[in-house]
Amino acid sequence: AEIARQAAEKDAEIARQAAEIARLMNRRGSPGTSSSSDSENRPIESAQNNVPRSVQEDWDAEYQGNVHGLNTILTSQIADATRYSMAFLSQSSGYGKSRAVKELGKLRKLIYVCLRGHREGGFPPRSLAASELLTATSSDAVRDWLTHVVAFHDSLPPDISAEEFWEVQDIRNGGVAWGHLDSTQPSCTGEKVLLVLDESQHMIKPTLDDGGTLYRAVRSCLAPSVKGVLSRIFVVLVSTVSPISAFWPSIDDTSDSDRAAGERHKLITVLDTVDKRLAKSLPGDIRSYGRPLWAAYESVVVAIDMAARKLTLTTNAPSMSVRSFAGKKQLALVAVAAVRLALNVLPTHTDAQKLVSSHMATLLAVSSDRRKLAVAYPAEPILGESAARFWNGWYEPQSENSGQRTPEVALPTILDVVAEHVGTSLIATGERGELVGKLLWLLAADRCARLKEMSDRNDPWMFCNPFSLSSFVQALALDDSLDVTGWEEGTMRALAFVQLDDSLFAEEPHAVLARMYARGALGVMPPGHRGADLMAPVKVGDEYGVLLAQIKNHAG
Repeated sequence: AEIARQAAEKDAEIARQAAEIARLMNRRGSPGTSSSSDSENRPIESAQNNVPRSVQEDWDAEYQGNVHGLNTILTSQIADATRYSMAFLSQSSGYGKSRAVKELGKLRKLIYVCLRGHREGGFPPRSLAASELLTATSSDAVRDWLTHVVAFHDSLPPDISAEEFWEVQDIRNGGVAWGHLDSTQPSCTGEKVLLVLDESQHMIKPTLDDGGTLYRAVRSCLAPSVKGVLSRIFVVLVSTVSPISAFWPSIDDTSDSDRAAGERHKLITVLDTVDKRLAKSLPGDIRSYGRPLWAAYESVVVAIDMAARKLTLTTNAPSMSVRSFAGKKQLALVAVAAVRLALNVLPTHTDAQKLVSSHMATLLAVSSDRRKLAVAYPAEPILGESAARFWNGWYEPQSENSGQRTPEVALPTILDVVAEHVGTSLIATGERGELVGKLLWLLAADRCARLKEMSDRNDPWMFCNPFSLSSFVQALALDDSLDVTGWEEGTMRALAFVQLDDSLFAEEPHAVLARMYARGALGVMPPGHRGADLMAPVKVGDEYGVLLAQIKNHAG
């Protein structure tokens, strides 16, 4: 009787799951037909109530990137039986890592699990299936969870399409759990199961009873020597880059197992989606330049505020005072300076990865030995605007009361931190004269922007708007009476410096200058460039010219 009762309960649970899957598939609607229950007509729900609705809606916007290259890489990696069944998809916040995974789900079947913390903002929300993995206390529990992944994959109809497979998971509302599959033993042979673990930085803390991490427990299940059910799984870990030593073992590491893993782990960065949203942007809507996240916000003001929080890793406006960062959040101030000054961050420093993971720096490349990161801050108007506001005391409490927003309030604190780090292992010394020259140009540009702001308080942009070349020259000379006859028609934008390289000069000059001007980018010329160290695009009518400067260091 007991055996019969357990069998009946098992059958009832399987029937319940089948009904749930059918309900989700019916709610999605048949392919090629419209239905009132289609995703575009359903109310958007999220565990992250602080995520703007426009960001959630952007999850369904037309994708502007290209994931076929990512699919090709994964296809090659999955077919290579000599490698660990694991790859890493990494980039700074806002570049569309999760969105790229969704598009990948249209090309091939994959199971998506978001490990985002309960209190973290962001979209998509934490998956229901994440809790069982994150609360695992042993390697056996991790293996059981991965077995459930395969069982869930096999519980769906084998002829289901990739897009249907994705929709059934109901990612928008936290996905589906598969705890009822505890007693189900999937086949050791069959279709390869692609598992994507988003926000996987939550796997690198030592949470297991033996002091190990979830990441290492998962990795041990994906070695080339593993047979049976787990040999069917291929895992893609999606995360920012913190810390690199946890996810990307150095190839010359002392541990043989780590060295083998380092040689066999595929590293992938997402940069394809940059500026792809421009085709959809409104005329003059420069917020679309840069990472796709900015275009998802309906309000420029909200986007700038979010950029300020992400840049400094803060949660609310009162905690964004520059002077409150001094001593305890110095790396945030380095980031605020680096966005505008194009500081040369050395790739070997451990803080380079923190700038990517926590302070919006862009990951450009990883060295073959996995010990060096090439990071930079490209010219992004939204990010540059937020940094300029920090420079000019925008977030200081007394600024709101007095209405006085000037660099004297916050900039000395920022520059003290930069001076402390220049010449250390974080920021290369470089040419100190050029650094001072860049600072003088930005101070002059900010003065022009503040004067213009006083005449137009309704404009959401403060420091990204164009101003006259004549006013810039007067501000640079600290002389408003300086004769600038003939300079009045030229306009400039000056948010941030970017490092130029020789390959840029092979392109059509008008197109290069137009791109720089639109972003508010000023240029640092390549080392040893003849006749100029700094360059600013100047627009006159529909034409572009340049303002050049050469820095001379004189004793005394």
